[in-house]
Amino acid sequence: MLELATMNNPIEVIDEAVILPELAAEIPRLYQRVGPLPANQSPHLSHFPVRCRYHRTSGRLMLNMLATLAEYERELITERVNAGIAAARYGGTKSGRPLSDPIVVADKLKLVTEARAKGRTAEDAARLVGWSRANLYRHQQALAARESTTV
Repeated sequence: MLELATMNNPIEVIDEAVILPELAAEIPRLYQRVGPLPANQSPHLSHFPVRCRYHRTSGRLMLNMLATLAEYERELITERVNAGIAAARYGGTKSGRPLSDPIVVADKLKLVTEARAKGRTAEDAARLVGWSRANLYRHQQALAARESTTV
């Protein structure tokens, strides 16, 4: 049994054979109740308040149909996102976090080293340049690895 909770009166569908025609007849009215959607947003089932009595056969059928439609919609979104990422890569757009500038990192490491020589803790020295203590240690290890490979 499916019950569409509208503002004025609930619509109950009693027979499974009536579900689809009833839904098709009620969609325009539901769109009017929901209101206009933004231009960049396509309408989908989550815009409609639906309560389902899942202990009945027709309710389980409707839940399964809604779950299948939701899964299908999610897969479509994933496909579109992946296609957009592929198109952006093909067009030369780079995504992700930009690489840190080695000159800036070296300057910050000098400041941190000076602060540590003056008696500051690693955490205080890292905060001085806007890093966490873990980032400080990571940059120090990367610098040590670069220096060991160049020597």
